[in-house]
Amino acid sequence: MWSLENISLCVIGDYCFSRKKSNFKARNIETGEVLWDKTITDDFPESTGYKFLTVYNKVLVMAIKDTTLAGYDVDTGELLWSVKKTNNQNLLVDENGKLRGISITSYFETDIQTGVYRRVEFAPYEAFNEPGFFSSERDNFVIIDNHIITTDFYSNRIGAFNMETQQYDWFYTEENATGFPASRPIKYFEPYLCLIDNEDTLHIYELRKQEHV
Repeated sequence: MWSLENISLCVIGDYCFSRKKSNFKARNIETGEVLWDKTITDDFPESTGYKFLTVYNKVLVMAIKDTTLAGYDVDTGELLWSVKKTNNQNLLVDENGKLRGISITSYFETDIQTGVYRRVEFAPYEAFNEPGFFSSERDNFVIIDNHIITTDFYSNRIGAFNMETQQYDWFYTEENATGFPASRPIKYFEPYLCLIDNEDTLHIYELRKQEHV
């Protein structure tokens, strides 16, 4: 095996990347051999902050600060595409190779192969101040079929956001919890949805097709 000193490593599936300041390298996961290396400021001169998000079908996706996404050829390090003015805080890859996410009033998706980006404002931002408004501010959630399952930042509600219609199909209020903090994990092991509340109590729900919890 192999090791490195004072170097951050990120392993995504069969791929391994190291980083030190603005420089990052792809490495052979078995030997540590450098396959290619890049300096992030060569492609994005204004930025040194970045993180590795995922690898899908030979495309390495990286978040450059909080507002730019970039796709690199995982075998060569070639920059394939970049998208600016994105939201990089809460993204998840679905089975069709799209990065999907939801914020307070927006739904967004990026095709990993092409870099095509779409953002939909499903509610005016002013709606945030309305009583009972459901505000998803998680940086983790789950995708089940065509729904994003998330929680309200300010209450004890769970919601299912329909990615096709760009609206919430249902909400569920957990009477035995006061909230599900965004920092707590949410996991799905079919057919069970698992969440941890703000008192570190685990809640398990059974999800049925075409029905809510």
